[in-house]
Amino acid sequence: MKIVSTTLLGPGSEEKVGPAIASVAHYVDEIIIVDTTNGVETTKCRELIVNASRLSRNPPCIYFVNTPWKDFSICRNRALQIAADRGADYAITLDTDERLHFEVEPNQFKRNEVRTACLQELDVICSPAVLAGVDYFKERIIKTTREIRWSGPTHEALLGWHSRTMCNWLKFSELAKSAESLKEKFERDYALLEKYAPEHPEDGRWWYYLGYSAHQIGRHREEDFAYRQCIRVSTWDEEAGWAAFELAKCTGLLELSRHSSLPLSRTIRETIEICALGMTRHAAMPELPWYAAWTAYQAKDFEQAIRWADIAISLGKDVRRGSCRTQRIGFQYAPAHWEAPYQIKFHAYREMGDTESAEVAHELYAGALTRRLVEIL
Repeated sequence: MKIVSTTLLGPGSEEKVGPAIASVAHYVDEIIIVDTTNGVETTKCRELIVNASRLSRNPPCIYFVNTPWKDFSICRNRALQIAADRGADYAITLDTDERLHFEVEPNQFKRNEVRTACLQELDVICSPAVLAGVDYFKERIIKTTREIRWSGPTHEALLGWHSRTMCNWLKFSELAKSAESLKEKFERDYALLEKYAPEHPEDGRWWYYLGYSAHQIGRHREEDFAYRQCIRVSTWDEEAGWAAFELAKCTGLLELSRHSSLPLSRTIRETIEICALGMTRHAAMPELPWYAAWTAYQAKDFEQAIRWADIAISLGKDVRRGSCRTQRIGFQYAPAHWEAPYQIKFHAYREMGDTESAEVAHELYAGALTRRLVEIL
């Protein structure tokens, strides 16, 4: 069985690529480097990549190839095709700003984990991020078949797979980006998706990430439109519900008051209505009633704030007050599942002069916070 890694080289890879390659070199038979800069980065990085691979007890072969930059999915698909052409059974996708953290030895990885995946006819193995409390994963190890391909210019989606699993023996971390790098990234993503989303109007994914990118660069009208489109067309309830959560924050009291001349009373009402709209798409997302509770509290409608908070608690993970039976695979704000609704109830009761209920809510808040932190650890 042959396993390779595939990495795209883009501008500015020189300072990042060495440790990335070192984190995977022990576990692959070959390293495929796809340079999207017409060989410029290969010239800068070749020695770094070779030296990093030599840290392995059995240094893998390294194969460099140039491919012109068009968008991420085109380049990633090119990398998968090269892996298949070179006889690989599986390809490990690795970006230059990522680091892989294996919890198995190289021999066990090939002999047990990947062999098991092959016997189970798994197409994709996903790996979670190492950041505590964050439910975030990426498709990491991909079977090299013609059916499996990436789609989309950025925030690309993996299509064509029939079976996948989440592993517990491989995690990843990402290097932090500077403010300037983040600005460049979001502007690039917005430019790509501003064209791509309208070309694929029934796919909620592209509207969601268009809204997300627009928010990051302060284009709030475009953000509002994109999130509303996602809520309307997305076939994934979790994505649609989260788009409503992001839209509510965009429309929310503190956010919108900085960017709009709408009356605050209308802003408050619309924000809560958006939260309720999101619950028609995903009725078990505690972030939505929690944000409605927060908005009602800001409007000094304390009774409504308590009622919305109770709904959030009933949907959350705090074992003493609620249960979450719906499996979520991403898009989570953990405090809304635990302590945050109790915090709103505490402040609302205190504003209403009900000190006894406020004390109870505060005790529940402290207990839920402790349980969340224990779960993270």
